[in-house]
Amino acid sequence: EIFKLLISSESRRVIPDVTYSWMDMEYILDVVRQFGLSYAVDRDTEFFPMLCADNSSPVATEYAMMTDILEFQMEFTYLPNNLLHRLMVERWQELDTQNVWRTGARFYQPDTQLSSVVRIEENILLLYVRSNNINHSANTYLVMLKASVDRIWKQLHLSEPDCSIVYKLDEKRTHFQYDELIAAMEDGQTAVYSRGFRRMVPIADILRDDKSKAKQDKNKLITQMAEACVNLQKTIRSLGLDEGSANVCVQDYLREQGYIVNDQRY
Repeated sequence: EIFKLLISSESRRVIPDVTYSWMDMEYILDVVRQFGLSYAVDRDTEFFPMLCADNSSPVATEYAMMTDILEFQMEFTYLPNNLLHRLMVERWQELDTQNVWRTGARFYQPDTQLSSVVRIEENILLLYVRSNNINHSANTYLVMLKASVDRIWKQLHLSEPDCSIVYKLDEKRTHFQYDELIAAMEDGQTAVYSRGFRRMVPIADILRDDKSKAKQDKNKLITQMAEACVNLQKTIRSLGLDEGSANVCVQDYLREQGYIVNDQRY
């Protein structure tokens, strides 16, 4: 289809008396790819973000309304759609092709269960980042996406954006400067003062970073597993349990501690 467009009479209206060969087309596509305007999906398909539909996907509203979302804003003096298009091309392996439009897209990492809707609203790039895995915080994915965006706006020679986190609590919203949060965290602070909420707010809550809780939960499980094994040793000595009964013994102990435990056959 691309080749047909190049050799059509319509294309010669722009530059008359010019014809293109397959080799010319491959050269043109290579230039387009180098500028981050498209990528080859497979041998027969080329993806052009600028040719996506204008209408946004319903996921844009869904992510904006979620309570467990990390909302990040990058406000530019001037923001061309090409910045987002280059992001789509650079991170095409994470692109949810079922939810992509000219000014927005959903990105998803199945292995880590991290996802994000990135969209343009006037001169603001909005990133709604979510994690469905306690071992990977939303901020982890935000750092990766921001690194890509930073690289792109520098390549496009845009002015440095103003970056902030939008923190929502009890239907109230307030902004925290992202660089200030990171600096405070690196200095060992665990909370920052919010004028909007008139109190100290944990940095981990603002960044939706549950790693500390996940680490505590993991350590707690290790301790309780050790206790289960000690109890098992005592029981084996007194009752002489076989392997199956020993497994049930550990399983029952963990269930008493509030864990959901299934046998391996499940």
